[in-house]
Amino acid sequence: MKYIKSILAHLTTSREVVRPRFSGLWPPKTAAAARPSNRLRAQGAWANSTPSVRPAQGRPPRLAAFLCLAALLSGCAAPFTAEDIRIAFPEPPAAVRELFGEPAWRLEYSEGGSARTAFSPAGKGSLSLRLSGAAAVPIAGYMVFGGRHDLFLPAGCLWPHDAGSSHSLTLDWEKGFAAQLLIRLSRQGYPVSAFNAGRFFKETLARGAGNPWALDEELIITTLAGLSFRADRIKLLPAHAVSLALPPGKWQPRNPLAPIAETNADGICVFGSLAEGYHRYYRTGTAGSAGIQVKSASAVLHTITDDF
Repeated sequence: MKYIKSILAHLTTSREVVRPRFSGLWPPKTAAAARPSNRLRAQGAWANSTPSVRPAQGRPPRLAAFLCLAALLSGCAAPFTAEDIRIAFPEPPAAVRELFGEPAWRLEYSEGGSARTAFSPAGKGSLSLRLSGAAAVPIAGYMVFGGRHDLFLPAGCLWPHDAGSSHSLTLDWEKGFAAQLLIRLSRQGYPVSAFNAGRFFKETLARGAGNPWALDEELIITTLAGLSFRADRIKLLPAHAVSLALPPGKWQPRNPLAPIAETNADGICVFGSLAEGYHRYYRTGTAGSAGIQVKSASAVLHTITDDF
């Protein structure tokens, strides 16, 4: 628990954190912790379970038994073979192309407890990765402009969950939140391969209301630190209507899922409803950006720069 709390402290102090919630995603750390509470058994909250499958009452799975079974199978079964998987890139927003041109792509993914990266130059529609079928692999794809991959939030997908019977995947802007979060957790030592990643992706899509980046990431991480996860802990952050005085023009959000904002004739830019947290917008047609920190309905701070 001391180790997990240290990871939590690191994650919650990072500026690049995200936010979800969900039940039955976390495996027990020890044989003693392998026996879930009556509340969790009643909800079927068990790692790598599905909503329709629950452990038998009074006989929860034990980590020691799982490890013994894994050792037995490893001695008599052939190892998983790696496959070349085609990862197709999503269409960038039109305003992004107008402002920055054609993107290159940086892929980040977690496989076998290791975080890895791959790169594709601009003008390519896809990239092949060599992946095994042993466990779920979250993949996040970032648009790269001028050598920078931090200008926009990523798209994402999950292998092999999103592949079906094919050997190809397409990055999805709505799945970037879940992919990025699981990759970040993997880098901090969380065993994502034992995580019910498929259900986690599904819950963040269902509860994200078209924009999973508005989910409460700190709540997710705090819940994971307690070695449990409930679907009803995946919640949207409070949101507030935001209007600010900004230079004339259209403003493209860093989040590709968010709508473009435009300054009106009175010099006011109406952003609509923004979740509490930090938001960044880029001025189309010319260099310039605005950073907006939403703290409450009456506390909206912003900064304007002449570059990106």
